[in-house]
Amino acid sequence: MIKGIKEYIIKPADSPGYFEGLALKGKPGKHLQYEYYPSLTQNELEGKTIYLILKPRSFYYEIYRVNLPVFNRQAMYLRLKDRIDSQGFLTGPYRLFWQVIDQEDTLYNVYVLAVPDNEISPIVAPLKAQAKTKIKFIAFLPFLLARLAEVEPQIIVHKEMEGIWLTLAEKSIPYFVEFIPVDEMVGINYTNLGSRISFFQRLYRSDTGKEANIITTTSEELKVGLESAGFNNISVASNFNLYLTIFEISQQFNLLPEEELAILKVMELNKKIAYGMYGLSILLLIFFGTTWFFNKKIEKEIEKKEGILTQSINQLLSQYPQDMIKQFQNFLTLKKELEGYPKVSEIIYNLTNLDEDYSINELSIVRSGKDYQITLQFEKKIEPDRITDFHHSLLTKISDFTITNETNTRYNIENRVLNVYIKGIVKKRSS
Repeated sequence: MIKGIKEYIIKPADSPGYFEGLALKGKPGKHLQYEYYPSLTQNELEGKTIYLILKPRSFYYEIYRVNLPVFNRQAMYLRLKDRIDSQGFLTGPYRLFWQVIDQEDTLYNVYVLAVPDNEISPIVAPLKAQAKTKIKFIAFLPFLLARLAEVEPQIIVHKEMEGIWLTLAEKSIPYFVEFIPVDEMVGINYTNLGSRISFFQRLYRSDTGKEANIITTTSEELKVGLESAGFNNISVASNFNLYLTIFEISQQFNLLPEEELAILKVMELNKKIAYGMYGLSILLLIFFGTTWFFNKKIEKEIEKKEGILTQSINQLLSQYPQDMIKQFQNFLTLKKELEGYPKVSEIIYNLTNLDEDYSINELSIVRSGKDYQITLQFEKKIEPDRITDFHHSLLTKISDFTITNETNTRYNIENRVLNVYIKGIVKKRSS
């Protein structure tokens, strides 16, 4: 027995509240384990994830062509409901399922399935309300059988406990579906079954102009019985697993209500995002782990090279007198200090771009302690009303490379000449 079972694919058994099906562990195509259970109760399914196969004895199914100039889901629903009601096959409340399977301009080919409410609610409602199961997929049994006709049209004959399911399908889509009840005491009447197969073939030929001569059964018993009724070209789908086929059919054949399908899509998306984030975290962890490893390796290599370099420098220095080494060290200190200040050429460049039409009468830069003192004297011909703006602009631009300690201005009214005297220290480069 498989342990840790969380998912089941089930179909209703003869007794109400009982099911048969597969218990699953793993994912389809990835080491999926399953075990068949001929009888399962609702209690055994409590809290599990369920894939449910419906096999109602009464239903309405057809491929219907609808002409809609402008597609609208509500308009389509009303057209299909009117179609079902006008046929008169279903008299009580029913649930309508439909999907567009192909389109040509304004013509839509739609599969239409109507199932009486009393064929669904007694099965689904207790599973949700009492067993608290999470129903992930509800499949109409012929949708699964249709997978046997992936390309060519075929008639699939399948036996359940309560009767025979006859499905004419092409490209995995059922075209005609019929359920034929079978009395267990009498058994299958292959003559009647053969006449229904012939009727399907004639109907399909009339509708499409194509033949459906291939007959596929899901058991050897059905093949032998049909051959005894005079049918040939019958194959047995010996490897066909009705239950696992539910993983092969499209979501457009999922009979869950639209709101539940929407919730499932969101949940699946969240799960994918979560797995994606988990995978990304693993990749980042691997990346940082690898980076750390290589960084440690590089650090060790640098330490080794530094040791060799230090040893070489010490050997080199031992060959020179101490006073020469001292002078060299002073030179390096002074060089490093000077590199912290702008070059004279940079200062001159900045001074020549302070304004237009002015002259520099004095410029001196001398060392004063640890700093470099700068003295500037400007002369500019200017109107009195522009003096304030010029002076402010001048100080702002000079402040980029000078810390101003003292400033004086003198204006010759007669000659309209402004003299500006500035004293300060040169700013160090910003690190």
